[in-house]
Amino acid sequence: MESITASTVTVGIITYKRPALLAELLNSLESQQRMAGFKILVVDNDPNGSGSEVVEASGCSVAYISEPTPGIVAARNAVLESLSSDCQWVIFVDDDETVDAGWFENLVGAANQFACDVVLGPVISVFEPDCPVWITKGGFIQRPSRSTGSTLRTAATNNVLIKLDALRKLPEPRFSEDFSLTGGSDAELFWRLNQSGARLVWCDEATVRESVPNSRANLKWIFRRTIRLGNVSGRLLQRSRPRLVVLLLGAGRIVVGFIRMIASMLTGRGFRDADFSHFAKGIGMVGACLGTIVVEYKRAS
Repeated sequence: MESITASTVTVGIITYKRPALLAELLNSLESQQRMAGFKILVVDNDPNGSGSEVVEASGCSVAYISEPTPGIVAARNAVLESLSSDCQWVIFVDDDETVDAGWFENLVGAANQFACDVVLGPVISVFEPDCPVWITKGGFIQRPSRSTGSTLRTAATNNVLIKLDALRKLPEPRFSEDFSLTGGSDAELFWRLNQSGARLVWCDEATVRESVPNSRANLKWIFRRTIRLGNVSGRLLQRSRPRLVVLLLGAGRIVVGFIRMIASMLTGRGFRDADFSHFAKGIGMVGACLGTIVVEYKRAS
C-alpha cells in the first residue's frame, strides 16, 4: 500500500445550527491543515446556512456547501458526493468536537502502518463543570479505549479515516436512508464495509474531544440513546441471524444487565454504564425484533 499523501485527504464536517462549536473545531484544525495540506469540506444541513459566516471567518481553507434535505444521511452522502476527483481518503469528524495536536498525523500514520481501509480514533467526552457526578464516575457517555492496531468490526463517523476505494465497493447511496431518522447509518455502513472485506483498525493516539452539554447529562437522554443503539444493533444482527435468535439475545441482555446493575449497587461499585448499557441495549434489540424502530433525529426541517 502506498503512503498516504495529505493532499489526497479531505476532512468532512457536517454541521447543523451549531456555529459556535463549528468555529472551535475549525480553529483546532487550522495549524494542522497549514502544516499537512489536507482539504476541509463543510456540509451545512441548516437551510438557513447558519455555518456559512463561521466558514468565511475561519483561518482554514474550507469548501462549503449547503445540503437542505433534512437528516444526517443526506448530509453524509453530500460529503461523499462533493469530494474532489483527486481525493482518495475522507475523514469524518463531528461539529461539536475539537482535534488534539498530532491528530491528523496519527490517523494517517496508522493507516500507513497497518495497511488498512478504515482508522477509528477515540472521542474524549468533555463535561460541563456542574455535570452530575454519577455520570462521570459511572463511565456514562464515555467511550472505551483500545490498543492501537486493534481490529474492529464496526466504527462511527465521529473520528474516522476511510479509504474511498473501499467505499466504492458498496452500492450507492453509501449511507442508507433507512437510518436517516433513527441514527446508525454510520454503523450500518461500517457493517457493510466489514462484510465486504475492509480492514478496520483503532488508533488510540488520534484523539478528538467532544463537548457534552448538560442537556445530555441526564438519565432520560442516556436511556433513550442507549436503547437506540441497541435498536440499530438488533436491526443489523437480523441480517445474518434469525429474528428469534436476536430476540433471545436481546432478552438475555436485559436479564443479565438487570442482575449486573443490582449486584453492582449491592457491592458498592455503584451505578455503572457497563451494566446499564447491557440492559438498555437489550431493550432496543428486542424492540427491533418486534418491529419497533426508535426515531431519534426527526425534525421539521
